[in-house]
Amino acid sequence: MNGERLLLRAFDQDVFTSRLEGDLEPYRYGSYFVYEANNRTKQFKVASFLNITSQDVTALYPQFMYESILKEATGNPNLKFKVTTAPFPVRDYLKQF
Repeated sequence: MNGERLLLRAFDQDVFTSRLEGDLEPYRYGSYFVYEANNRTKQFKVASFLNITSQDVTALYPQFMYESILKEATGNPNLKFKVTTAPFPVRDYLKQF
């Protein structure tokens, strides 16, 4: 296993074990792990660990980090990176449920 994967696995384990320490509030939908941030070379590596009990977290949570990275990389603190999500239509045979 390469060093990057070992680092991510260790972070994941730290987050997992620390979940029982302290208060449960505020409730968290995920965490970010930035393991490379070099604005000179424009190299950014981020892992998003998501709590998928929220239907919106997979689209929205990483978007906040993407926008932050783009602001830093472009030097534009006013940059807006918008995400639009649209659900798939509910099929007729599922509407009965």
